[in-house]
Amino acid sequence: MNGVYPNMKDSLFWTRKQYLETRLKEASAHYAKAFPELGNPSQLAEYLEKLDPKMRELVLEVDNFASILYGKLDSIPDYLRDAIAIVVMFSMIETLQLATKKYVQLHDWLQSKECARKLDELTAQGLDADQRMKGLIRVYFSTYGSAHAASDFFENYLSQSDKKSLIRTYGTTKECIEGMSRDLLRMLMPNFDERMTLQEIKQALGDRVGEIEEAHQETHL
Repeated sequence: MNGVYPNMKDSLFWTRKQYLETRLKEASAHYAKAFPELGNPSQLAEYLEKLDPKMRELVLEVDNFASILYGKLDSIPDYLRDAIAIVVMFSMIETLQLATKKYVQLHDWLQSKECARKLDELTAQGLDADQRMKGLIRVYFSTYGSAHAASDFFENYLSQSDKKSLIRTYGTTKECIEGMSRDLLRMLMPNFDERMTLQEIKQALGDRVGEIEEAHQETHL
């Protein structure tokens, strides 16, 4: 695979070709459960050839995470499963976002020219060491940190329906009235109480439930 890991050099004990062969073997085994069509090294290599070199690297670099998500979560105790799945998914997002510089590890950013320029700016403002450090931290997390990388990923790569599904499946699933919020209910129902049941709210609203649902949908078309 030409162009993959271009900076890797052969050594006395390990060649770039041997490394790629090993990674293809490992990655195909990891992807096999979720994607049987990539279940052997030659099939995976054929698929990777369709991608640009950087994307080939990323597919190989997130294979371990895919293995955990699709092959090992069932063997993890229930009380740890969700937490591990979330950590794995965010690790995958960080790895993928590294390719477009939407995520940069903190120690790399602190050594960058951008960080040096920002430090000069903060110093010129007469800020003390503590204020300068807080200023650098704010810049990093607002532009390159994990939270920014994740929000950028969800914004750019998930459809609107995927975003809604993600939000609705997070945590406990609850019944709701589409298009309603607490503030809207307080406006429509002077006697609104958060302890009211869903049926009590529907009964109090009457026909207005359908009207508001329709208006809500038209607003978002």
